[in-house]
Amino acid sequence: MGLAAAVLLALSPFHIYFAQETRMYTCLTLNAAVAMYALVRLLTDSRSARPIGSQFRDYVHAWRTLGPVETDSKRDFSYKDETRSQSGWRAWISRHRWSPIQTIETDLAWVAFIVFSAATLLSHSAAVLFPVATNVFVLGLMLFQRLKRAGSQGAWQAPSLWNWVKAQIGIFLLWSPWLFVFIKQVSGVYQEFWLPKPGWDTVRQALASF
Repeated sequence: MGLAAAVLLALSPFHIYFAQETRMYTCLTLNAAVAMYALVRLLTDSRSARPIGSQFRDYVHAWRTLGPVETDSKRDFSYKDETRSQSGWRAWISRHRWSPIQTIETDLAWVAFIVFSAATLLSHSAAVLFPVATNVFVLGLMLFQRLKRAGSQGAWQAPSLWNWVKAQIGIFLLWSPWLFVFIKQVSGVYQEFWLPKPGWDTVRQALASF
C-alpha cells in the first residue's frame, strides 16, 4: 500500500507541477511527513509512556559517569590509567562513557514530532487541521485502550496523556509567534477570497489534473 501511494504521488501531474515551484507546499509535505513518521515511531514504542526527557537525563548521567579503565589482554597488566596522559579532545572522549543512540531514540522522536508539527503549522495556514487530526487519532486511541483493558495489547500503544499534553503545549509555543498573522489571514479570507466561486467546470479541471 505504501509503495502504491508513493508511485501515485511520484507520477501525479498535480504533484510534479507544484514540485517545480518554490512554494510552501513542498515544505508542508516534508514537515508533515516527518511529523507523522515520528508519531508512528512513538505509537509503536512502549517507552513513550515514560516522561519526556527521562532518556536524555539518563544519557547525560551515563555520559558524565567515568567508566572503568579497560586493559588490553594482549599487553602486560598495569594499574596505570593511560587516559590521564592524553590531552585535548581524545582525553575528553575516552574519559566519558558513550551510550548508543538507541537509548534516547524515544525522546528524539518526541522532539522531532514537536518541532516538525510546529514547522507544519508554520508552512501553511491550512495546516491547522494537522494537529486536529493527530489529536483526534491519539485521543481516540487512548479512549479505546482505556475501554479495552482486558486482552492482549495491539500494535499501537498510545503515549501517556501528560506526555501528549506537554507535546501539544510545545507545538503551540513554537507556533504562537505566527498566531497574530494566522488570525489576520483567516479574517482576510472571509472578507475577500482570492479565488472565484468554484463551479462544476472547476471540479472537472481539478479531477483532470490528478
